[in-house]
Amino acid sequence: MTINSVILTLLYAILLFSAGMVAYYLIQLLDFLLGKRTLEQINLILKTKKEITQAVVLFVEQVYKEKKGNEKLQLAIHYIVNLFEYYGLSIDEKEVHALIEATIREFKTKFGEAWENKVKNN
Repeated sequence: MTINSVILTLLYAILLFSAGMVAYYLIQLLDFLLGKRTLEQINLILKTKKEITQAVVLFVEQVYKEKKGNEKLQLAIHYIVNLFEYYGLSIDEKEVHALIEATIREFKTKFGEAWENKVKNN
């Protein structure tokens, strides 16, 4: 073996090692970016579901004042499921109930006694 062949072999090994390292870090970067995008999509879906639920709860409270708790709940479930289907979002019954309960809790916290008095008077 000549010195030139040793140098070429060494350069070839370094080149292969470098290409492998670049590929590895590129894959890690893509995985991070795609993972971040997925989390952003999940966050957007959750935010959309929450906003739809809030709008429906306020709608049902405003339009169906004469109805009582369980009737309002059933109406809210009906509207939420239909809106979610319209927007292409999937949801199950447990998630609907959880979103409604969380929304009502948030409204009670946010609006305090005014919300409680309104509910009691209906």
